[in-house]
Amino acid sequence: MLTITAGTHTVARAGYTIAKNSSTKNNTLTITDGTVGAAYGGWTEGKNLIASTAVDETHPVAVNTGANAEAEGNKLSLSGGTIGANGKIAGGIPMSGKLTIMANAAGINVANYTGARDLVGASANSEITIDTENHTASSEKIVIDGLTFRYAKVKPEANTIGTDEEDVWGGRSVLSNTTTHNVLTIDKGTEHRDAYGGWTAGKGTMRTAKKDSTENTVNLVDGKVRNLYGGFTASADASAAGSATKNTVNLSGGEATGTVYGGFISHTGAGDATGNAVAITGGTMKDVYGGYTNGTGQTTGNTVTIGDGTNALPTRTNIAGYLYGGNKTVDTDNKLMVNTAVSVKNIKHFEKISFNISHVSNATTPLLKLTDGVQTSGLDWDKVEVTGANDFVPSTYRTRLATLMHNDQGIDFTKAGVNTYNPIRAKNRESGDLEYTIDTDNPTVTAAKEIYVDGFRFRHNKGTDGKGAKHLALDGTVAAAYGANVTVKDGAAQDNAAEISGGTVTGNAYGGALTAVAATKNAAGGSAHITGGSVGGNVYGGAITDAAASGNVTGSSVHVAGGTVGGDVYAAYTTGTGATTGNKVYLGDGQSAIAAGTRVTGTIYGGSGTDVTDNELQVQGAGVTAGSIAHFSKVHFALNDYVPDGANVLSLTQNTALPFATVTEPTYAELSGWLGDAMEKSAHLFKMQGSALTLNGYTPGNRLRRLGDIEYVFGTDNDAGTTTGSLDLSVYRWRHDTTDITGRMPYIFGGKAVRGAAGETLRNRLRLKAGAYVYTAIGGDTQTPSGMAQENTITIEAGAQITQSAIGGKTRGGLAEKNTVIVTGGQVQGNVYGADSAGAATGNGVFVTGGTVGANLFGARATGLARENEVQIESAVTGTVTGASSTGASAVENAVVIRADVAGSVTGGAALHSASANRVEITDAVIAGDVTGSSGAQTDDNQILLSGATVTGDVVGGTSAGGTGNTLAIYTGQSAIHDFSGVQKLRFYLPNDARASYTPMLQLGVAAKDIRNLNIGVGFSGSAPVLHGNDVISLMETLPGGTLLTDADIANQIEGTQGVTMRYQFALQKRGTDELVLTLIGAAMNDQTKSLVEPRCGATDFINRGADLLAASGISSAAKEGGRAEDDEKRGYQLWAAMSQGTMRAETGSYVTTNGYNLSVGWAKEGRLRAAKTLFTPFVEYGRGTYHTYLDDGTHGNGKISYLGAGLMGASNARTDAGRRRRCTVEEYEAAIAVMSLSGRSRPTTAKMPTMRRISASERRGCSARVIH
Repeated sequence: MLTITAGTHTVARAGYTIAKNSSTKNNTLTITDGTVGAAYGGWTEGKNLIASTAVDETHPVAVNTGANAEAEGNKLSLSGGTIGANGKIAGGIPMSGKLTIMANAAGINVANYTGARDLVGASANSEITIDTENHTASSEKIVIDGLTFRYAKVKPEANTIGTDEEDVWGGRSVLSNTTTHNVLTIDKGTEHRDAYGGWTAGKGTMRTAKKDSTENTVNLVDGKVRNLYGGFTASADASAAGSATKNTVNLSGGEATGTVYGGFISHTGAGDATGNAVAITGGTMKDVYGGYTNGTGQTTGNTVTIGDGTNALPTRTNIAGYLYGGNKTVDTDNKLMVNTAVSVKNIKHFEKISFNISHVSNATTPLLKLTDGVQTSGLDWDKVEVTGANDFVPSTYRTRLATLMHNDQGIDFTKAGVNTYNPIRAKNRESGDLEYTIDTDNPTVTAAKEIYVDGFRFRHNKGTDGKGAKHLALDGTVAAAYGANVTVKDGAAQDNAAEISGGTVTGNAYGGALTAVAATKNAAGGSAHITGGSVGGNVYGGAITDAAASGNVTGSSVHVAGGTVGGDVYAAYTTGTGATTGNKVYLGDGQSAIAAGTRVTGTIYGGSGTDVTDNELQVQGAGVTAGSIAHFSKVHFALNDYVPDGANVLSLTQNTALPFATVTEPTYAELSGWLGDAMEKSAHLFKMQGSALTLNGYTPGNRLRRLGDIEYVFGTDNDAGTTTGSLDLSVYRWRHDTTDITGRMPYIFGGKAVRGAAGETLRNRLRLKAGAYVYTAIGGDTQTPSGMAQENTITIEAGAQITQSAIGGKTRGGLAEKNTVIVTGGQVQGNVYGADSAGAATGNGVFVTGGTVGANLFGARATGLARENEVQIESAVTGTVTGASSTGASAVENAVVIRADVAGSVTGGAALHSASANRVEITDAVIAGDVTGSSGAQTDDNQILLSGATVTGDVVGGTSAGGTGNTLAIYTGQSAIHDFSGVQKLRFYLPNDARASYTPMLQLGVAAKDIRNLNIGVGFSGSAPVLHGNDVISLMETLPGGTLLTDADIANQIEGTQGVTMRYQFALQKRGTDELVLTLIGAAMNDQTKSLVEPRCGATDFINRGADLLAASGISSAAKEGGRAEDDEKRGYQLWAAMSQGTMRAETGSYVTTNGYNLSVGWAKEGRLRAAKTLFTPFVEYGRGTYHTYLDDGTHGNGKISYLGAGLMGASNARTDAGRRRRCTVEEYEAAIAVMSLSGRSRPTTAKMPTMRRISASERRGCSARVIH
């Protein structure tokens, strides 16, 4: 900002730059008084200055006038003072806007007025003028106006609404400077009167470039204007007249309510409006001119373009008027380019018309429709052309490619009185593989209503995916369809294709046909694609139809994915002497399902004639019905998503014979990919309908096969070479399967084995999730005579339901091992088996943590040995629970663990022969039935453990009369049963909180119980509180007032232990007539308990050795290192270390030995305090070793010991004189924290304890040591 209030100044500039790539912006010059020769708000010389030339106001040529300097937003405020008589005033250079310097509402009359006058001529791109406001000699205001005429880029702010009198422009001159390279963009709802890319008017400039408007651009994106001018000129004088050339208007949106001009001349001189362009991709408008002049000049070489060549016009686009190349009748090089469909009133003054057919999708919709009801005239037929033919995909059966122009009132090709049509007529063109003709619907000069393009491909007629022409569905009826038909003897049919997706072909369809008599060349690469519609005759991929022909048909194909064929299908066909080899028929495309009802009435052939090798049938989906197949060296069934489970892949209605070896067996990848996560899939590859299939070379008994984890069936339904049924494929996994079931199925499995005598199932996972509803579920279903089922699992989750059985693993004679059923939710109405085996069953289990089980549970059910099977119940079940059962052998070491109620009986093991060593454990649960350890011919060593359990029935240890070692054990919590039997051992394990007068641990539901000859024992928890003399604990009680019969010596003493430390003596006694109690009569410490204490003594000794090391070698090393430089008062801490290693034996009555090393490390510093020398050291200590303990009775313990500690240690030494020691006292202070780890075993034992600290007193050099802890 610059303010002038007084004085005289030659030039005043608020902002000033002459530098390269610079500008002056947003400066303000204020003059309130004083005298100024020339005043500028901002001044920009330009960029790319010529350094060798002086640069100032009088040398403007020093500036590169082709550069883009800027002056923007500068202001000049004049409220007083004087501007020199020949001075100059500018707010900024360049600048847009007006400054009023004089105003009189009564009017101002200017004598000798000649129009706007240039105030400043030094800017390359701008002008500053003084003029009256209305540009006449009489006005109310005199104004200073700043305009940019070159390189302006203007975009009005969004939603700017101008008045009807307000225009908008990119660049403008009122001094007739040429406006050029300006850009105006109208967007986002702005409204104006007229819009100009460049606007040239007036006179007076001294510059060379003047009067013209050239290379300006207007972009109408959004908003509203009246007239739209790319370039506008009104400048003309006696010497020359301005032109409007090479200007552009781009309309992509918005609205022009008036007329659109690429270039416009308003004067009546001789200037030309040429080389201008209007491009329309959207918006609304009326008339459109490429060029327009009011003068005598030319309007030639202009272009109007419709569309961008890729996209259709937006639906709201509307051209309500006419399209003009120019307003003059001479239309040389005026061009109309139509890239997409459009409707206008009419077209005029175009010499050339070009139609782009590359994106035509409907051949009957005209690209240019003319609607004013007047015949289109003045066209030159020779100048009507087509572009985009190379990108166009024509039909294989209809010649019409596109309709170019349509006028109901006709199209006249008389140009300047000359008939331009007759000398040429139909224009035949060739572009690449496309042959086409441009013609009119009525081939005369004046009577045509349409211009159209007909054509076809004569070679390589394929779509972009190599499968035939696209987007050309047959929607009518034709006699025959050809991709190509070659009728020349030495011609070849190469890479042609026909596609039929609708309509009707009454005869044959050919991809490529060679029909010439005695043809010598080949037909190769032809293809026919049938995806819909119908073909009444045959379909040929490639065909040679003359018997005298000698060529081959190779590499041809037929693709059938829909529609119907009334005759036969040939991948290749010849009636001549050539071969038909290497051809293919595809049923389905592998990318989508085959259309329902797809049928070939006749036979599908790979080729014809005597040489038909290497032809293939590729079946890529299910659902085609054909008569038969023949002449294929390979038949391959693709297994994909379009071959659903249970599908009839290819149905045949006629007797068919082929070598079985031609049907390719699927690979592991194909089988596994098709099966996916499904349990099992099957399909009828060939399904015979009232006919027979003969597979030559078929071997019965070989239809079951395995690949990796897959087992599959690949053979006929009757396992014979001839069948009227089907060729089947069934796929499932025998191992490592993971299947989730969520739907309704009668029978499901995780893995299945059917093949061979010993085929097994292994590690399959079957999970029933919410929504699953099945009858029977088997984790691993081994159906072979001796195969095993191992490590298979079923998981039943919430929302699943099984109406019959759930079986972890099932065999017909082999071992069932480690199979599992897990019930976490849902409902099982039938039995649950960890394994169901006709052989042995080992390590199987059932685990119930939720859901509902309404029948019986077995860890395993076997015919052979049932061993180590288990049932765990943590959620209530209805039915019986059995650890394992064997109907033909033994059941041993099985277990039942119950922590929830069971509405039925519980059995550990049941067998025909021995049922021994089985275990039933019941905790906090109610059993509504009996509990049996084992049931069998011999039942020994079974256990029943009750903890807080209630059994409404009886508890039976073993059912056999001679059973031994069967135990009923009662644990913490009161248990209640009706009665017990088959028990030889009765054990009571006192709870941790055992106290005198404890309620009975076992309450019987009978009034009389005989426990004579039972082995009764009592056990204790090691953490139980110590009992006191004469404490009485109630063990068992009958019904009140009942009778408990005991042995005569029941009062004899028995011994019990509490862990390994306490030894108790008890007396088993009756209290009253119905209660068995336990009375404490003595207690003593176990002698071997001392072995647990011995390691602590050794640890104490080991720690003391570390303390001795500190008090002796440690303090000595610290003093030596800390006092090394006695006269250096600034000496810092010095590192010291001490270490010892040894073995020591400590006598304790018995003894303990320790062996290891001790290490101390510290940082020492020596100083003085009065007459005393002081030593201070922090330290870290560590020790590691081993210990061995020995008791007199031979008990031996051993282990490891270590400690880690840190502390502070100090010492002082006082002297009475400098040379003679009269008294020497060393005081040592130590404070330490240590953590010790002690681990070992003494049949065995482990302990940890804190460090015990001691520093021994010692004598060093006659000084007594005193240690303070």
